[in-house]
Amino acid sequence: MPLLALVLVVASATTVYGCADWCNAYTCGLSACSQCATTDPAMCGPDQCHSWCNAYTCGSSFCTSCPACISQAQAFTHCSWWCNSYTCGSGTGFFATQCGGCDVCKPPACTASRHLRSVIHKFKSDADVQAWYAYFGQPSTLSAFFAQNAIDGVYMHYFMPSTDGLTINCLWETNGCWSDEYFQMWIDGPTGPGLVPPGVPGANPNVFINTPHKGTTAIAPPNHFLPDGTNVGGPPTGGKDSPCKPIQGSLFFVRHTYKPNPAAVDWVNGLATFSPPNYATYNFGNDVSNPQFILLDTNTTTGSPTPDAMCVWETKNQMTPAEFQAYIDGPTGPGSVRGDSYGNTPYDVFVNEVFPVGLVGGVYPCSAF
Repeated sequence: MPLLALVLVVASATTVYGCADWCNAYTCGLSACSQCATTDPAMCGPDQCHSWCNAYTCGSSFCTSCPACISQAQAFTHCSWWCNSYTCGSGTGFFATQCGGCDVCKPPACTASRHLRSVIHKFKSDADVQAWYAYFGQPSTLSAFFAQNAIDGVYMHYFMPSTDGLTINCLWETNGCWSDEYFQMWIDGPTGPGLVPPGVPGANPNVFINTPHKGTTAIAPPNHFLPDGTNVGGPPTGGKDSPCKPIQGSLFFVRHTYKPNPAAVDWVNGLATFSPPNYATYNFGNDVSNPQFILLDTNTTTGSPTPDAMCVWETKNQMTPAEFQAYIDGPTGPGSVRGDSYGNTPYDVFVNEVFPVGLVGGVYPCSAF
């Protein structure tokens, strides 16, 4: 038989199965190797991870299934061998993806029982608003997000969109004593609330500017996580996991900032005798409830523009923003110092920035009324 005919016979024999004997990782694209993905997934298929792959070569199709080439969704569970305290990274970058799960990048253990942050989520643009709500308005997306929250060790107690259309206030709990840097890495990261897939039209990769506020928790819903970080199985506060009495009046979240005046010192000193039951009774007498009171700062001398307390307020009856502003700034509001040592009766301690909450499609406190 002529040599050319012999070659053709051999070639046809070896290409019947679409994975010739001479195929390798570099020749997977040839027709003679088109079925290698089926016969040898580790060589040409979706399970490729060749011996020379490492964290630096994840961009190659030859390394798609290597442990070092995890997807963004696994960023906070992975730890490449070369990670150290200097490469923990932040946000959604390469180091955060590869080192987010390393013990050296995790916050230290602590004995604090509450791990709450009140977060202001600010949309970056009107287009982001539309894209985000369209994406998260799908039940499957929302279910997957809450499932990922459980994996990440976070829980969302409240989701309160302001009627301004651009600002959302959420109360987040973590399953441990997360550092501010670690929490910011998560909230801005690939499994945080602001990330939308590249295919969603009109949206930034992360639609939010996230500003977390952590301080001393005076009043808040009961813990979702046990002190050891395990899940208690759902909060007793209602919201997305259990029914509760809906709000019939109005709801507001408020950023309270000390005015640069000496009466604020008296207000802070008065916290030493703060009694939540007495405070609740006093508020009820004014037809309001304060289900969240997180004190961020007791330093009254700086006059800083950043908030010193983050609160949520419910009113028994519906109130306009102007009516509630008059209450919160008035003599029965939380910043009134009556009969203070400076001869001011009353003296308003706070600048109160009020955000009315739209009571549709959110996660809210249970009504106190």
